[in-house]
Amino acid sequence: MLEPDTGLEDDLAGVDCGPLSGDLELEIESGATDALVGESSTRRVVEYVGRLRVTVVGEPDARSRQAVVALHDICTNAVTCFGQFVEFCQSRDVKSFVGSVQYYVDAPGHEESAPTMPEGENWYTLEDIADELHKVIDRFQLKRILGLGVGAGARILLDYASRYPGTVRGLILVSPVIHAASIPEWLTLTTSVRYTSYAGWNEQLRKRLLARWLSEEQLVEGNPVRVKYESALNRLNPFNTARLLSAYAKRKDVSKTLSKLRFRALIITGTASQLYEDSLRAFASFDPSTTTIIELRGCGSLCLDEEKEKSAEAVKLYLEGLGAL
Repeated sequence: MLEPDTGLEDDLAGVDCGPLSGDLELEIESGATDALVGESSTRRVVEYVGRLRVTVVGEPDARSRQAVVALHDICTNAVTCFGQFVEFCQSRDVKSFVGSVQYYVDAPGHEESAPTMPEGENWYTLEDIADELHKVIDRFQLKRILGLGVGAGARILLDYASRYPGTVRGLILVSPVIHAASIPEWLTLTTSVRYTSYAGWNEQLRKRLLARWLSEEQLVEGNPVRVKYESALNRLNPFNTARLLSAYAKRKDVSKTLSKLRFRALIITGTASQLYEDSLRAFASFDPSTTTIIELRGCGSLCLDEEKEKSAEAVKLYLEGLGAL
């Protein structure tokens, strides 16, 4: 059993909601962002920090709350990856997110109906996103964070934790990937990037993404979870998502750095996920005394959608062991 972490009150020390610095954009939003809120009375703010879009849910000046920073998988965004899970936690009064300030980060150009990024703008790497994430942490003056990442988002959090270990209190990693892409995967992703960059979405890529995300049970035509992700793809700009796909294809191996990390981690994975073996390798690379893995039988990569109740309970127990609830 993990001993409670007593440093909770310091995690948001120094946070304020004062004037924005530089040319950062701030807006109060509704619509799709509501899916990340649950209750209409909850404060939500959307801000751009560099190229990253950050949806802040909760009151950042509440010193008694932990800061949860969430990142999505390839070809999704924060609303798609986390919206229904947050709504479930609120409706069932599951305390996975109750009492936290949540920072949902969208990769560049991944918000719904985003304009196409300029052709001349440099393509980024996962390490670049990790460095830009540090600017988000600095912007909100967070001392330590609880990271929540799915797929590529989990990988970015691992890159971030390796670079800035002192700012991480713990990580919740859903279907994480720690190794570099194999040659067949690299070829497949690179082909998808080239096609999508010029022609937009195609049926082959859609099928590959759905197979990556969902178990066979959820892949049945008309299944609500499948319909949700098919619809979400239509609302994303394919030319922008190609850039994150490219960065993911070029990812580096981080397995040797994980054993050096000194925070507590929770890995959630589905046994029917294409990323299941990767998740097991990630668990084997961490310090076993500080890491827990939850394997959900018959579940795909998107455990927060396919197994909301079990995922919420796992997160709750993890946070209790961390002393964050």
